[in-house]
Amino acid sequence: MELENLKKDRFLRKDSNQEDSTKGATYASVNPAPKKGNDSLRKIGRTNGSEEDHGAENILTGTVITACFIQTSGLPSRIELEGNDITFFDDTFSRNGKVVGDTSRIIFTHGLGRPGESIQEGFILEKRASVIDTYDNVLSLYSLPAREGKTNYTYFGLDGRGFNANTNYTAFYVNHKTGGISQASANGAFIVVGTFDGVVNTDVNFGVVHNSLIPSLSGSGFSVIISATGTGIIGVASDIIPFGAGIDIGSASAKMGTFFGSVSACPLPTVENALDILAQIPDPSFVAERGHYGLDRKYFDDLTFPPELLYTDAKGRVDIEHNHMLGFLLKVVVELKAEIDLLKSKE
Repeated sequence: MELENLKKDRFLRKDSNQEDSTKGATYASVNPAPKKGNDSLRKIGRTNGSEEDHGAENILTGTVITACFIQTSGLPSRIELEGNDITFFDDTFSRNGKVVGDTSRIIFTHGLGRPGESIQEGFILEKRASVIDTYDNVLSLYSLPAREGKTNYTYFGLDGRGFNANTNYTAFYVNHKTGGISQASANGAFIVVGTFDGVVNTDVNFGVVHNSLIPSLSGSGFSVIISATGTGIIGVASDIIPFGAGIDIGSASAKMGTFFGSVSACPLPTVENALDILAQIPDPSFVAERGHYGLDRKYFDDLTFPPELLYTDAKGRVDIEHNHMLGFLLKVVVELKAEIDLLKSKE
């Protein structure tokens, strides 16, 4: 026998006027539940005569609930509304490397995104345990698959229509805990990973990670990783300016490749009458704080160099440039060889 055939309400009480298992709004408005006083309530300071003895009836349209505590369930997986807080109680735990139980979720979907009881489209903000430990806390914001040929978008600091971008400051903080945590590879890392056709890979495209997570790095600070995947590239559309002098590019064991336009030059710029220009170069001198390799050594000073050996870049900055120096020195060797050959011919 079905419960609805018993002609009882949701509290399993018989009501001769009820035709469904749960009272409808129309019935509840016409037949309000009787109020019964309870004289024992006066003993704890509450007035009698306005208490409903058999629980809450249906809430009618337009009902205003004020100063109440609302709990959706008596189970560990529940939601509580109190004051200006909404608390989601997660009820997941780790078992054999899998998450078991009910996650706490906020679901954003649309009218056609839930056929039947299954949420098939939209975004989910989810709290759960991790696969490593029950008392790890994992917060995920992810999307369900979009319809065929459609796209899911996520914006931070910009509304979905692209009209309002009024967020003035956005910060992401990660913490490295020296005492260790349940998963060492997650101890101090903010990473961005690209996937291919929904297949997650472990290659980090961008990351701020603690040095302890990278075997090749020493020290106790954070490092920035920028790495393209596959045939991708790292495109830079602006100048790269370090915050201070003495910053290395590459290392003895991981050297950089070709620097086009700086170390690599084709063709190599040079000068006429290189030996005459060589004679104009002053002796090395001390240059004080302009010397990047120490104050106690002498330098060929660019401020006293012949103008033919200096290079003016596109922004008007004048400096000694390696390609020009290489071309000049090669021309010096060529002219010296010509003079040597001339002297040999006169022997």
